[in-house]
Amino acid sequence: MTSLSSQTGRAGDDALGAALSFLGAPLRRCWLYAVWYVLICLGLACLWALRTARPIDVAPTAVAYLLCCGVALFVPGILIGAISAAARLSPSRHRGLLDGYFIAAAALSVATILSGHLTATPVFILLVGNAILALDAQERASRRSHAAAPESSGSAT
Repeated sequence: MTSLSSQTGRAGDDALGAALSFLGAPLRRCWLYAVWYVLICLGLACLWALRTARPIDVAPTAVAYLLCCGVALFVPGILIGAISAAARLSPSRHRGLLDGYFIAAAALSVATILSGHLTATPVFILLVGNAILALDAQERASRRSHAAAPESSGSAT
């Protein structure tokens, strides 16, 4: 009984390690861009706040909104990739998960446009953009793996 639980624990640790390593690679590359984005958000929020009558009330809301837009454009695709890696999904299931995310983001975007929630519309449009970026990244990764497969089988013979 303990050997089964220790194997399950090791598999869970492996999945967690895979998810963290999958998340770590983009975060190692993009931390400087994230800092720049936050500083740009702060600057734009200050400019927006200065144009309004109540800068103290508007600035935190503007910063939060711009940060939310940045998160919508970059984070969900990375999280879906990490979840797929942790769950060890096949490429076709990962593609299906990304397709579902794309459809949901597009539906939410259309719903906000039709309902007149003009403040939320850009965030959902950025989610659609993130879904497109994630689908493109998955497609490029599958093309690279297909291109590498004949080379590796050719070198083995």
